[in-house]
Order: sequence, then structure tokens, then C-alpha cells
Amino acid sequence: MSTPGRFLVLHDYGMGGLWWWVHAPSAEAILEAVAEVEVITDPETVERVSTWDDVAEVSLDASGDSAWKGLVAQRTAERQDPDYGKLIGQGTVYLRSAEDGITYLTEVNADGIRTREVGILPDGRQQRSDDWPLNPAFDLRSPELARQALLSAADFEAHWQRAEPVPDHWD
Repeated sequence: MSTPGRFLVLHDYGMGGLWWWVHAPSAEAILEAVAEVEVITDPETVERVSTWDDVAEVSLDASGDSAWKGLVAQRTAERQDPDYGKLIGQGTVYLRSAEDGITYLTEVNADGIRTREVGILPDGRQQRSDDWPLNPAFDLRSPELARQALLSAADFEAHWQRAEPVPDHWD
């Protein structure tokens, strides 16, 4: 095992985030051990967060606050699932999910960032968007996410072309 480093890690839940300094052998080791986190490498962000006095120091053995322990336990359980990690290395993936009667077709890049999305409304109308005020990364190691990857690029593109732009609610 290599000498541990200190990494800045974020669990972004959309309306905010939890930050930790993590002692680990590598960024990859963190992503394999902890669900729903990003290892932050942007120098300006790392520098800014280094001035905060309330960022906890943790290690991969789940020593830390309850949120940290929960994300470690989640990843431990996920690694037992045969669909764990299936989206890693696949490049852009296309996901299908549903919430509150709306079916979402989501394009996610290799870094787990949503790039485009089509919402199919209950009345059959389709709306598209490629801009969000909040856009946390998807955890591509998630087995649940792998089970949503049921859409081809061609199918997504056909829906994208048929969809109307989402009305601008920010004006």
C-alpha cells in the first residue's frame, strides 16, 4: 500500500454539501470505499476550503461523523451487488428514471455530470434542459444507477430532438 495522502472530498446533495479531509492511499481508493462522493482536485477550491476551520479529518475505515460512516456502509453494501461499478469506463451513459409521475431520460458524462435531460410528463409532453442551478455528480459506481442505464444514445437523441425547451422559470 502506498503512503496515504490527504484529499478533499465532497458529498454534494444538491442544496449543499458535506466536506471532509480524507487520509487515503489514493483518490480511487476513496471512491471505491465511499458512496456518493467526489474527490475535489480544483486547486482554487482546495485552497478556499483549506481556510475553513470546520472541515473534519477522516480516514477510510469509517472513523468520522455519522454521515461519513453511512456513506462508507452504503458503499460496502453496494460492492456486493453484481451491478456495482458497471458504468465506470463506459463514457457517456443514458439513464431512465421516474419520479412524481415524470420519466427522466438523462445523459451523464464519464465524470458523472448530467449534461442533458428530457422529462416526459404524464400528459406525454417532453421537455428538455441542459442547464441547472444545481448539478451534483452522479455516482457511476452505484448499482442502482447501472440498472437505470437502459437507454441507447440514439433513443436519447430522438427524445431530445422531439422535446421542447423547459420554460425558463429563473427570469
